Amino acid sequence: MLLPVNAYAESMLDDLQYNSIKKKQQSNRTNQYQGSANAPGNALIQGGESIQVPVPPVDQASGAGISVPTARTSNDFAYRIGPQDEIRIEVFQVEELNHTARVNTQGFITMPLIGAVEVGGLTVEEAERHIEKVLGEKYLQDPHVTLSLSEFASQRITLEGWIKKPGIYPLKGKTTLLQAMAMGGGVERLSDATEVVVFREIGGGNTVGYKIDVTEVRSGKLPNPLVLNNDIIVVPEHGSKSAFESVTGTLRSFLGILAFPL
Repeated sequence: MLLPVNAYAESMLDDLQYNSIKKKQQSNRTNQYQGSANAPGNALIQGGESIQVPVPPVDQASGAGISVPTARTSNDFAYRIGPQDEIRIEVFQVEELNHTARVNTQGFITMPLIGAVEVGGLTVEEAERHIEKVLGEKYLQDPHVTLSLSEFASQRITLEGWIKKPGIYPLKGKTTLLQAMAMGGGVERLSDATEVVVFREIGGGNTVGYKIDVTEVRSGKLPNPLVLNNDIIVVPEHGSKSAFESVTGTLRSFLGILAFPL
């Protein structure tokens, strides 16, 4: 039996607003979405270093997994610039400084006038402020920099389970869940697209799993969420008892650990 999700998972990913399974006992589970990182109701990855994996709770009568409505702060999952990413830099009213640059393996870009600038590991907003600071110290008065990412060369996602072409794929720019699944050739005939699971790193060595009904996304009833670096997308087999239960074996082989105690 899967255990209830902790409060931390409720604060993540408004992009992944999932379908709710309307069960009679659903209204009685509200008070279960609380608890500390080590309290009962948190599933733990076992083997090697134990890390917390908040998991959507299950209906105690049917065993069906449900989704957790989520909220998101502005700093959640901020993209951090990496090697080989391509970025566009524009400096307000200084056209000669506007250009496109690729981040080298050390995390630096080369800019006209100022030369090498380190942006690796920074968010877009942090990189903008950093470049403004460098320009303002020696070259310009009150510069205004706009930076945009045109290619996410250092980012990867993994497609697993009942998908036609499972494997590791690079992210090239913003990629939605449906686009990511299309990269893998779509789902197999025996797959269950109503219980696709996205596993995502949330910092501090923690990973969280979310169930998404992709048929609802395709029909426009749910938003098409963005996938992020290191996401693992698992498509379960049709007819399995639960998506989380069916992907346990996949994760055993992929991660070498037991993902969810059942």
